[in-house]
Amino acid sequence: MKPRQGAVAHALHIGGMEREMRLLIYEKELRRLLLDLRDHDFVIFEDSRDHDRYVQFFVHDSALLGAVGSRQWISESSGLRKTSATALGCLGFEGGGPRRNFRRDHLPHDARKLACLTELTFGAAYGDEVCDMTPFVRTRAMHQTEEPLQLEFDA
Repeated sequence: MKPRQGAVAHALHIGGMEREMRLLIYEKELRRLLLDLRDHDFVIFEDSRDHDRYVQFFVHDSALLGAVGSRQWISESSGLRKTSATALGCLGFEGGGPRRNFRRDHLPHDARKLACLTELTFGAAYGDEVCDMTPFVRTRAMHQTEEPLQLEFDA
């Protein structure tokens, strides 16, 4: 009888998501956002393991804007690494710093390009820690349905 082979994958990869699957999720949600282009509409992609790691897109005056969490919203936080800020700058993002995210204005209205930009941005900002992350998606529509439901009763 042949001995049973042990697990081949490392524990690090359990529960992680492949890059191609993330790209499909990003593209689908971004296509929805671009379909209507309603002012103040948004989509946020968060690392499901750390909600301080996120990339968001929002509509303002028919323009699409992007932002990356700087990790400096609480005073104890040191923010992103210097190499991350440089890499984000190479992708066209500016700003960052205490209580300011990195931003990029006038993004293309192409869901596939934006999906690829999202993946690159996560890697640039947060490094290898996000190479197998599972994104958590937030949208304006989800936010509106999370508000408490008020019921009226006839007396």
